[in-house]
Amino acid sequence: MTQDQYLVTADKKAFFSKWSQYMTRADQSVIVCDKKVYKLYVEKMLKELFFKTKPLVYFVEEGEEGKTRKSKEGLEDFLFKHKISKKGLLVGIGGGAVLDLVGFTASTYLRSINYISIPTTLLAMVDSCVGGKTAINTRFGKNTLGSFYLPLGVLTFIPFTQSLNLDQNFDGLAEVIKYSIIKDPSILENVNAVYLNSRDKSALLGIVNTGQRIKQAVVDRDFMDSGARQILNFGHTVAHAIEVLHGFKISHGHAVALGMLVETFISIEQKIAPAHLLKDLFQVLKDINFNLKILEPKPLTHYLEVMSRDKKNREKGKIYFVMVQDWGKCYAANNHFSHSAPMHTIEKALDWMHANFSKPKSEVKCGLYVK
Repeated sequence: MTQDQYLVTADKKAFFSKWSQYMTRADQSVIVCDKKVYKLYVEKMLKELFFKTKPLVYFVEEGEEGKTRKSKEGLEDFLFKHKISKKGLLVGIGGGAVLDLVGFTASTYLRSINYISIPTTLLAMVDSCVGGKTAINTRFGKNTLGSFYLPLGVLTFIPFTQSLNLDQNFDGLAEVIKYSIIKDPSILENVNAVYLNSRDKSALLGIVNTGQRIKQAVVDRDFMDSGARQILNFGHTVAHAIEVLHGFKISHGHAVALGMLVETFISIEQKIAPAHLLKDLFQVLKDINFNLKILEPKPLTHYLEVMSRDKKNREKGKIYFVMVQDWGKCYAANNHFSHSAPMHTIEKALDWMHANFSKPKSEVKCGLYVK
């Protein structure tokens, strides 16, 4: 995608103008969102938008519950029922789950139709709206069915973040902190600014623009996720297992925060990262009062089973992780950006996670590397 296909703005007029341009090019548009997003934003915005044909609206379940085979089939049946043609346009409005569903459906309906993404959460703005990965979940894991399919455009309207609660902002900040570890430590300045004032439009514009720029630069090197793009998956081997094993009751951003800690632990055990890196990362999360508690301990075997199906795994019986060397630097060897770890090291890391971040705890106690 070119830079002009990404709009990041706090200007309502600019946002509506760009959106209307896409809508008027299609013979029929279908807006896909959940009912909460519709009431918060879409219902009002449709009264101000210009379009030649009134768009249809299709509702999905909120969050990961709407990112299933059943949801995709329901959306496809709706499109067939309303005879949406190859000249139609899907408009995904919401968080990452909705955008993933809409992108995947657009890639397969009539062997592909156009779509645009309008993220409404900070997490979706800095992460899932960029890169063209689309997917749904199955009982075998997160994002286990999907495609690589780019939208016509991504429209990011910063004022959407004003309706988010603190936990939802933390979800986005977790991914931004990930960018600081894998690529650019300087972005942490904007993390602190957004934490101190979530209505600071300047800081939000900075964090979203920088996040999208970092991710797009990585994607441009490796669109199909066969090499360098895997660094964007730092923390996610563990995070996806946390999400699946807790029935998606732990949000993606919170799972990623824990996943980054665990995978930094593994990097240290593998003599790849210095011991201070885990302390530093924990301190960054602590400074913004990030909630680092999972719902409940789970058997290690359950984690290992879920992680054994991770898409990065290259050898049967081994689990692969993105490992970090220090702030702003991922570990790469022989042009590989994910690496296996011994099973005893993985188990040790998961034991450490359970010992420090399980509920109930009166406080988080970090031993071994974090004091």
